[in-house]
Amino acid sequence: MELVTRVTHPLISSKVAQNSSKYPLESVGIDRIEGYFQAPENTKSSLKKYFKAQRRSFYKLDIEGFELEVRFIGNKLNSYFFNPNHLRVKSSFIESIPRIILRDILNSKVTRLDLNIDLKAPFHEVHKNLNVKYKQVSSTHINRSGESLNLKLGKDDEVISLYKKNDSVTRIEKRIRNKKLPLDRSLKGILEWSASENHFENVSVTFFELTPHALKLLPIYKKTRSFFNLYELGITYSKKKHPVPKNFERDLKKFANLSSCNLIPDSAFQALIRERFKIDSK
Repeated sequence: MELVTRVTHPLISSKVAQNSSKYPLESVGIDRIEGYFQAPENTKSSLKKYFKAQRRSFYKLDIEGFELEVRFIGNKLNSYFFNPNHLRVKSSFIESIPRIILRDILNSKVTRLDLNIDLKAPFHEVHKNLNVKYKQVSSTHINRSGESLNLKLGKDDEVISLYKKNDSVTRIEKRIRNKKLPLDRSLKGILEWSASENHFENVSVTFFELTPHALKLLPIYKKTRSFFNLYELGITYSKKKHPVPKNFERDLKKFANLSSCNLIPDSAFQALIRERFKIDSK
């Protein structure tokens, strides 16, 4: 299905934008894995030669090009985190981790997983049309010009962040922790789960075009004027500001033509994660 937003007002759209089913995809990834070691074999003294830097209570290690940060209690390994997007994946994800630390990580309990989708689109375009089915909008940051800089949705163990990676790429990141993770918290279990679930099912894109009738009412009808904040605040945050959020889209249809689609098909995300990190299917 071809979706089009037309130029109807300078505050709503500055150009004609076409989209087949989603914004062009730059990449998908796993941005962070962190966890606790369980009965680790390595000690602080045995890993000392790999120390690269220290940040607060964490030591940054570089083991044969594999970078991770670990924390010790005394001489014993306690916790860790690393960015799989920086991992040089060879024949498989697991085999890309150096042997000296592999057993400890395989036996660890994962407590946090960050997944990301990078879109080839400016932040303000994605922010304007992003439609997330979360009741909680934890924060949005706006500069002095009234432009949004990032957006956070959800709370506690499941949070989605939207931010500008660079001028032409926007990142949508999902942070999953503790109770929202699967029962199998091993690294292998987390990797399989990351490539088999629809982690962005609550994220879609809604394109809108104000109707000529709404534009005529704009000078006299205050409620219509509030919908022009869609360009600055976006669909998701405007929904939160609505007196009755669950009626937002119903009311918006009185003033605008809407077209919605999924951000990325389930099968596409799963296939790309498996391909990039070479995660075998069960």
